[in-house]
Amino acid sequence: EYMGEPICHPKMARLRPLLICVFYGTMSIFVTFVYKSISAEYAFKYPAALLFGQLVCSVLACSILKAFKVIDYPDLSVGMLQRTFTVSILFVFNVFVGFVGLRLVNIPMFIALRKTVTIFVLAFEFYLLGKRVRYDMFQAIGLIVLGALMAAASDMTADLLGYFFVILNNIATAAYLTATNKLSKATGLNSFGLLFYNGVNALPMTLLLSIVLDEPTGIASYPYLYDPQFICLVILASMTGVVLQYAIFLCSTVNSPLATSITGNLKDIFSSILGFLISSDVKPTLMLVMGIFTSLSGAGYYSYLKFMEQQNALPHGKN
Repeated sequence: EYMGEPICHPKMARLRPLLICVFYGTMSIFVTFVYKSISAEYAFKYPAALLFGQLVCSVLACSILKAFKVIDYPDLSVGMLQRTFTVSILFVFNVFVGFVGLRLVNIPMFIALRKTVTIFVLAFEFYLLGKRVRYDMFQAIGLIVLGALMAAASDMTADLLGYFFVILNNIATAAYLTATNKLSKATGLNSFGLLFYNGVNALPMTLLLSIVLDEPTGIASYPYLYDPQFICLVILASMTGVVLQYAIFLCSTVNSPLATSITGNLKDIFSSILGFLISSDVKPTLMLVMGIFTSLSGAGYYSYLKFMEQQNALPHGKN
């Protein structure tokens, strides 16, 4: 059994890891376009309110699943809330600037710039954990950064403020991932535990942020506030954000973190293609396409190197 659910029929067992990867990749692409639709098509400029909705769904979903013993994590305690508080601050900041960046930058450009998060992760790991990167991996990271710079230099819809928020999002993501890794090892919290405690800690933070930004006033006069399609889209965004977190956890545990990383790179390729095809705010140029292709190629090369590193680390005969 897995998470209280029986393993699928033996005939489907071999397909299960692949189906989980497809599930994660599909949800990730879907969530990106849902949030982009809310910000671009409906001009909804209140990211703290969106985050608040997602956090409410996260806490409710985790609480209900725990009550039915589908998942498990430590019961709510003041001590654990205190230990996860710093990570929760990083979480709120990371998601908030990510929402703003996605609103200001077209999807292919957003994906290209987001690929540079790797270099920030490596910097934090070197500073906090003392980890060093191999030369061939540094080459792959160089391709990612070069491609992002090429795309940024040729983007005809350039928004420097948007670029600033995406790079800030990268720094926040690197800090959040590194801090979460240390917290998970120190407390033994699984992904659902982190999701729950992040939600409990972050709900009052997000509400305060929304008030400081005067979002309630803007939302009260928002023209699509009672539009059925808009309401459904916001509910869908909140719910799918939680499902995506579950998909990441499922892919990382049933398969491996490496499979999750490779799936992430593959779905970025499909997201970029879809972004070019259906986004009205994309004005493709040769340099832009070459830059995004170079960045994604670097990400693929990096995934290959990590895969070979893991294979070489396995005992002989188990590759």
